[in-house]
Amino acid sequence: MPTDNLSNNSSTVLYNKYTTLFDTTAELVLKNNTIVKGRIIGHFYQAKEQSFIQKWHIADSSSLLGIDAFGYLEGTFIDHSDIKSVHFNADNSTLHC
Repeated sequence: MPTDNLSNNSSTVLYNKYTTLFDTTAELVLKNNTIVKGRIIGHFYQAKEQSFIQKWHIADSSSLLGIDAFGYLEGTFIDHSDIKSVHFNADNSTLHC
């Protein structure tokens, strides 16, 4: 994660939590109250200069890399701004975004 201009925004807090857990299986509640269950396996920045995360890559909890046998990405990409909360199964913690 880029270290320039890091603010204490919710994507940074979520990133710090996600990188400390071995099991990143989570339940995300979106702002429209949709529930997404799976493993957080990656993240994307909109531009290299940004210090916050734009999107999270969530895949089925059985997926190791989020890539199918043909090399295509599996899972869902969720804008960080659409996330209301994230509950991590590994330590039973919930982060509100």
